[in-house]
Amino acid sequence: MGLPRRKAADTLRGRMGGEGAMDRPVRAGGEDATRARWDFEGQRELVMADGGYRDGIGSRSEYEWGYREGFRTGYEEGFDGRVRR
Repeated sequence: MGLPRRKAADTLRGRMGGEGAMDRPVRAGGEDATRARWDFEGQRELVMADGGYRDGIGSRSEYEWGYREGFRTGYEEGFDGRVRR
């Protein structure tokens, strides 16, 4: 995973409430892995990708990009079993 994606994951954690922010994507990836079915694009959170956004924290489009990249990082970690569940 490249530095920009890791930075996006860290941004997602910071803006959405710490380590717990990655719980949803990690859980979703893990659940899909048990079904042996990659379904990253089917995740509802990616449609708007602005969960936790508030005025004053920066550009909404940058936030949405960071949210999607951070969500992808967590999903991949959960799917690949790289995180302790």
